[in-house]
Amino acid sequence: MSASLEHNDLSYKAFAGYRFNPYLAAEGSYNYLGRTRVSDTTNDTFRVNENSYRIGSDGDADIETRSFGLAAVLSYPTSWRLTPFAKIGAHLWTTRGSGSGDFSVVDSEDGSSTTDVDVFLGLGGEYLLSETLAVRGEWEWFSVNASSINNFSVSMLYRF
Repeated sequence: MSASLEHNDLSYKAFAGYRFNPYLAAEGSYNYLGRTRVSDTTNDTFRVNENSYRIGSDGDADIETRSFGLAAVLSYPTSWRLTPFAKIGAHLWTTRGSGSGDFSVVDSEDGSSTTDVDVFLGLGGEYLLSETLAVRGEWEWFSVNASSINNFSVSMLYRF
């Protein structure tokens, strides 16, 4: 076997939410969770989620994961400007595979993608810069079928 695996750790997300009170909020998000590239020089078959891919001599495969999520966010405002939070939710995820060279999808219903719903969790904190602007740092864990994705992010938050 002569395969190589490369992870692209770049991800991004957009989110919006509604704060019911200082301790409870709801949040919706779109997440691009990155890309994985597999290269192979033998006729190996590998599985990502529920799809099987075959890479022949000098073939490459790219698998991207995206998701839409809805979460409950529990926070605890401190007397300082820092607010730690935890969240739990569900997300609708899609993995999509594409390839070049000697590449084929073995057993996918629509040719290259899988979609399902799973759980995700998060922990983080917000630091208030002003009455309406905050910096947020967080870790999120996404269950994607039988595997998982850890995502670390820093973002700006605007409250209106």
